[in-house]
Amino acid sequence: MKSRYIIGLAACVLALSACQGQTYKEDEQDFKPYILNQQDTIPGVYPKDAWIYPAGTPTREIVTRWKNAGLIQNAYSNKDNVLEITAGPQFYSLPQSSQQGLADAVAKMYGGRQFRLMDWKTKRVIGTYTAEGLQMY
Repeated sequence: MKSRYIIGLAACVLALSACQGQTYKEDEQDFKPYILNQQDTIPGVYPKDAWIYPAGTPTREIVTRWKNAGLIQNAYSNKDNVLEITAGPQFYSLPQSSQQGLADAVAKMYGGRQFRLMDWKTKRVIGTYTAEGLQMY
């Protein structure tokens, strides 16, 4: 009786130690922050929040405000001449309508260009802006 109990306990310990799993460093994980399930959203249901500034406000000042607020961090054209906007950590705290409004305002500043939205931490593409608006992945 005792030997069966000990053998059973040893088998359980061996099985649990074999199921330890893999450990990943934080940088190696496939991080996808705060992703909206686009299948659950209905276009046009969310009203757009207007991103309007007083007439005559310099573009540089507006961009500086966004950077200070943590909404965007960088804007540049990559080697393929594709505009890439790096979203800051506070971008994810905006509601979907405000994210769309910010993307519309950025597109207007860059002459209506399409762009890729990059994550500030992972440097991966998290969305694209086209004529249909902002599409988050």
